Amino acid sequence: MPDHVRSLTSRSHSRRYRRRGFTLIELLFSMVIIGILTAVSYWRVSAEKQKATKAKLVEGLDHLMVTEESYFTVYDTYTNDLVAMNYETLNYISMTVYDVTLTGFHARAYEPQYGNACYIAYGSASIDPPMVTYNTPACRIE
Repeated sequence: MPDHVRSLTSRSHSRRYRRRGFTLIELLFSMVIIGILTAVSYWRVSAEKQKATKAKLVEGLDHLMVTEESYFTVYDTYTNDLVAMNYETLNYISMTVYDVTLTGFHARAYEPQYGNACYIAYGSASIDPPMVTYNTPACRIE
């Protein structure tokens, strides 16, 4: 092979293998993939966070119902006094008992950080929206 042809071939060959780093297209493509994965994971995390919030509020209402029933077995009435029935509040949940009668009550579990709430009508208490059945928590999760 003549020297001038060998010289051209070796220069282009060495230039191709000396390239370092990534091209702009490769970097943009990888950024798009990372953006898509981030968006999907954020959506999944927020959905799981809502489920956890609802579970925490429903657990608080269930605990309140058991405590109210324990109070009822001793005093033959329900109460809205959480201290009198020795109710231990769960972290970050505000519990309210209202419309208390001799045979039933309404209760609300509220999470002030995000404004989420669950309601329950127990016993002979009237059903108000968002509640649809007795003794079953109805939640408004945002």
